[in-house]
Amino acid sequence: MFDAARVPSEIGWYLAGFADGEGSFNVSFRPRPDYPVPWKVSLCFNISQRDQVILALVKTAPGMRNDATAAGWGLVFRGE
Repeated sequence: MFDAARVPSEIGWYLAGFADGEGSFNVSFRPRPDYPVPWKVSLCFNISQRDQVILALVKTAPGMRNDATAAGWGLVFRGE
């Protein structure tokens, strides 16, 4: 579980602003008749940036999931 209190405020404010400008959220719904609810909901958060230092900071920030995958010039965080 993410705990915002563990993120130093100067980094937290920077990451929040960066994600606001360079990030995007995507929610997709796919029909799945084999699910109890016939839809699969997939969540995705993307950050695009060429600077690998910033992407590493986002990926290693306290409380962030470490399963982010590199996708071109960015990171993709998925939750399902």
